[in-house]
Amino acid sequence: MTRWPAIHTTVGGQRHLTGRIYAGLLALMLIVVPACGVMVAVVAGWMGNGLNGSGPMSVLALVGVFLGYSPILSWAGLLIGMPLSVLAMSKGKAGWLVALAAGAIAGGLIGLLLQAVVVTAPFGALFGGLYWLFTRWLAPAALLLQLDQGGSPA
Repeated sequence: MTRWPAIHTTVGGQRHLTGRIYAGLLALMLIVVPACGVMVAVVAGWMGNGLNGSGPMSVLALVGVFLGYSPILSWAGLLIGMPLSVLAMSKGKAGWLVALAAGAIAGGLIGLLLQAVVVTAPFGALFGGLYWLFTRWLAPAALLLQLDQGGSPA
């Protein structure tokens, strides 16, 4: 059993997701992540020069601000990404690398509308990775790869 598959996962992993898990994923992505972003922005701004400097704390504060405001756009990414994740799980292709790539593509598509692909694609990848980690945390069986006795995918 591979615990952190990059691409291949168990075929039909979506059957392990329930309505409560989807609600938990939405709450984590739309409430907890932005709240943590606000906390990061406040602490990093307090430790550095806020958003006025150019040091690492200013960059961290800026990332925190983006995370804090993320629900403004991340709902659209979730609207694209959640059905794609179910499709990927049904095909056994829902690894973390796939989630990062899908998040970057969804972020890039949203960025095309805003003419900000350079900003939205990396944040889309970050959110794809967070979505994968949260799914892995709430429903680990959905994202594992079962190996047969010979070490190849079952």
